[in-house]
Amino acid sequence: MAVYARGSSSDQRSDLDGQVARVVEFVTHKGWPVVRTVTEVRSGLNGHRPKLMKVSADPSIAIAAVEDRDGLLRFGAE
Repeated sequence: MAVYARGSSSDQRSDLDGQVARVVEFVTHKGWPVVRTVTEVRSGLNGHRPKLMKVSADPSIAIAAVEDRDGLLRFGAE
């Protein structure tokens, strides 16, 4: 499992560590192993997220956990 955290602007970078910590705590409490954490500062308006795309293309990662679905796409999915 990978933990993915996204902030939409550079002033949200400090919250990324908090997002990761909260999701890792939840996931490990459930007994699921975290093999990778990924943070990215990108807009939520589109799906152009190189780090997220790299995680989704990795066959060793079946699940990506996020704190909020807006962490993936703010308005929907492409």
